[in-house]
Formats: sequence, C-alpha cells, structure tokens
Amino acid sequence: MSALLSADAMTSTLYPSASVADEVVLITGATAGIGEACAYRFAEAGARLVLLGRRAERLSALQESLASKYGTQSHTVQLDVQDLDAVAALPETLPASFAAVSVLVNNAGLALGVSPAEANDMASVTTMLTTNVAAVMAFTRAFVPGFKQRGKGHLINVGSIAGHEAYAGGSVYCATKHAVDAFTTAARHDLIATPVRRAAAVAAVAAARHVLTASCAASSPLCFLPPAAAATLCELVRSCSTTLLSRCASPPSRPASSTPSSPPSGSAQRRRRAHRLASPDTSPGREGGRRPLHAHRRTAQQADAVYADVEPLVAADVADNIFYAATRPAHVQIADIVVLATNQAAAKAIARVGPSLGA
Repeated sequence: MSALLSADAMTSTLYPSASVADEVVLITGATAGIGEACAYRFAEAGARLVLLGRRAERLSALQESLASKYGTQSHTVQLDVQDLDAVAALPETLPASFAAVSVLVNNAGLALGVSPAEANDMASVTTMLTTNVAAVMAFTRAFVPGFKQRGKGHLINVGSIAGHEAYAGGSVYCATKHAVDAFTTAARHDLIATPVRRAAAVAAVAAARHVLTASCAASSPLCFLPPAAAATLCELVRSCSTTLLSRCASPPSRPASSTPSSPPSGSAQRRRRAHRLASPDTSPGREGGRRPLHAHRRTAQQADAVYADVEPLVAADVADNIFYAATRPAHVQIADIVVLATNQAAAKAIARVGPSLGA
C-alpha cells in the first residue's frame, strides 16, 4: 500500500492549505479521465470517496485499486446523471459514513457531434443539455442544502473552454458550457452571504474537452474550471456520427486486464495519449463503455489530429487544479482559474511545435 501524503507534504509552513483528510468527496464520471484522476488525487490526500459512474465493473476496479494503494474508504454508486430523480434521491441513500459530503466534483459530461447549428440532431441536443446542464443543477440542488446546513461544502462542476469561447461545430456543446458558467456565476451571487466560496477555473489545451466548475455552500468554495484541449476521449466522441453513436447503446464489457490499477502520471498519460485515442474505452461522450472497433478506427485519426505536435494538458493536470481549488484556506475563494497548454493561447489558437515546446 502506498503511503498517504503526510501533513508536512501537503502544506507549506509559510502558507498552510486546507486538508481534505477524512472529508467525503463525491465524484461523478469517476471511472475514467478527469474523474478517475481526481479519485486518485483525493485518495492520496486521505479523503473518503463516493464514486459515481455508469459501469459497475469499472467502479469496483477503481475502488479496489484505491483501497490497495492508499487504504481509501469509498462507496460506489452506479448512476447515469441523466436520471435526475436518482440524483435528487442520492443524499438520502448514501450510507451514514458517507452522507456528509463536503466536496462534490460534478465531472460527468459529454459532447456529441460537430454538426452546424442548422443541422443539430435533437436527440443529441437533449442528451447534452441534460448531462451537461440539468445534471449540474440537480446535483447542486441535492447537495448544497446539506452544505449550508453543516456549514461546510465545496461543489466543483467540470465543463470546458467552450463555456468561454464559442466555435463552429460546437453550437450545442458551447451553449451547455456557457450555461454552466452562468449557473456558477449566479450561484456565486446566491451564496454571497455564506461561507461558501465560489471559484471558476478554465483549462484550455487539455487532452480532453472538459471544464471544472466548483460551487460551494456553507464553509465551501464555488469554483469553475474548464480544460480546453485535454487529451482524453472527447474528440473521438465529437467526431463520431449520430448513427455510430446510436449503435453504442449496449457496449461490451471491458477486459479485466484493462481495469484501473494505479493512477497514471501526467507524463505517462501523454505517452499513452495516442493509444487511448486509438483504443477508447468510453461509450459515446461519457465515461464507461466501448464503441464498435470500426467506429473508433474511423475516427481515431480525426481525433488524434487535434493534438498532433502538441503537448496537451492531461487528466492529471486538470485534477491537480481541482485539488488546488479544494484545498485553499477557508477565507480564500478561487473565482476563476484559466489553464492552458504552454503552446496554446485560446481554444483553437495552438502552436504545433512538438515536445520541445518551441525551444
């Protein structure tokens, strides 16, 4: 078992950070990408975890890995965040030892297709709006009252640079992420007279298009962090046609050998980026599941082209920013963090200079 981070390793003697040891952290979309990286990062710091995802076998594998590596206490919930009734009931169904959630990481999200605004598939529109927007609101509604009652809590929603910049082929996705940004800002005003901190962080060239937003109640911060060019599997999803997406409703099980066993480092994630993009293990637009082989063969080249000759951010980079926001002293509110890859200036302003970073 790997040792947990000691108190001395967690903080500076000049500027102490807040500890999450023994705090309950709930993470949606926890079985892959940013969610999985967050699970390892908070587990290393001694937090107790509630892990949500759609694939039971992935949740179990992650739970076992965290217990083996850090001795982490965790509770898993197989849940599709589009089931808003299940989300609303979740606080009452958690075991007593995991009921007092103090950090909520709303990570689950998706982007479907790259159609122009006049040709959007309405089924995909509904899926994106429910997953990216309504679910964030539902989790906020479900857990923030408890934060306020206990005088403690931190809600973190994951979105995208698309919440700050709109671009061709992303009309619906950009709209959903702008909505998350607006919702977070409004929540910041709603919670202004509470100890809840409100923050927004944006990550731009991450190897996955996600945004982290954290909203908090009571003694908690409200944060928003969107990664723009992250090397995860989102690009494969965006390149996949609606027809192909509809064929992925019942993905086969993932081989046992590919279940999570240890937290991938940032450098390891970068080395494995091309392999992951060519062999995705997520169902269309969300963690868990697998698309037909012919589908990702056809789209992997398109997806990998997005990150050609670029050193993008990876899940561990985004998780590091989430962890940072969650561990600031109680009087500090991270309002907005914008994180870009070194060779990126905006969502689509990227210098393709390779691993040298232009040196």
